[in-house]
Amino acid sequence: MTAPRVSPGVPVGYDPSDVPVYEDTAARDEAYYRAEREETPFLAVERYEGGYAITYDLLPAGYELARPARKELTEQLSQKIEAVVNHLYDDYPDEHPYSDLQIPRSEAGTPDPWVLGSSPSSAAIAAKLGLPYCFAAFIRPQLATQSFEAYREQFQPSSLAGGVDEPEGMIAVNAVCAETDDEAARLRAVAEASYKRMQRGVVGTRPSIEEAIDELGSVPEPTPATLDAGDWPRAISGSPETVASLLEQFAERVGIDEVMIQHIHATHDDALRSHELIADGVGLNYQ
Repeated sequence: MTAPRVSPGVPVGYDPSDVPVYEDTAARDEAYYRAEREETPFLAVERYEGGYAITYDLLPAGYELARPARKELTEQLSQKIEAVVNHLYDDYPDEHPYSDLQIPRSEAGTPDPWVLGSSPSSAAIAAKLGLPYCFAAFIRPQLATQSFEAYREQFQPSSLAGGVDEPEGMIAVNAVCAETDDEAARLRAVAEASYKRMQRGVVGTRPSIEEAIDELGSVPEPTPATLDAGDWPRAISGSPETVASLLEQFAERVGIDEVMIQHIHATHDDALRSHELIADGVGLNYQ
């Protein structure tokens, strides 16, 4: 999609027919990060097997989605989320064509549905469906506070199976933990270099620690144990004590009490050790 550059505050509208459909994740990611680099709007529908589609948006200051497109795409995404919930709980009415479909299940019970998003628009969808909302702080952390404000302001008790009566939130944070802040920063180089690769349109690759440091030019600075108000890095690192403090700060900022850890590590062993140390830092028994 090619869009004109405009000054901040000047909206540019898009019709639904202008929104491209990407047939695979690689094509979508390449277009997304190109738009991010060029600070141009990005909106797309990604098609999966069976016709499942998800919308993505990247609208910098000065752009907004035209109202008809926003309404249509919000409805499409809401319907997809409702379909997932109905499948999870076998909640389709008997006359529905999907009522006889069965999905594989574990013996642990039905999973709780959450909406994962990184913008106020996704928060609004979760609110109107009455579902718990998880904010992806590893994508656009600067929108966390605004997104949770939208979620709480627009929340409606759910009529869906698996819905909630009160707002319920979580944040997903890219976190790397090691015995010391300096060692954790060295491990975080993999995440930082991976983000820069994606910004260049290089997706689906992950550097080793040494490759990451070489691409960055140096080992990243350790994440401060206390962050300034409004400072929310895309990835954090530190000792168990430092990471625990940072997670608590983030949780307090947006008024939630649950955090999900997302990571980009060079090896599986590094990831397991990092999670073990984070669990120690926050007082959980590592399983």
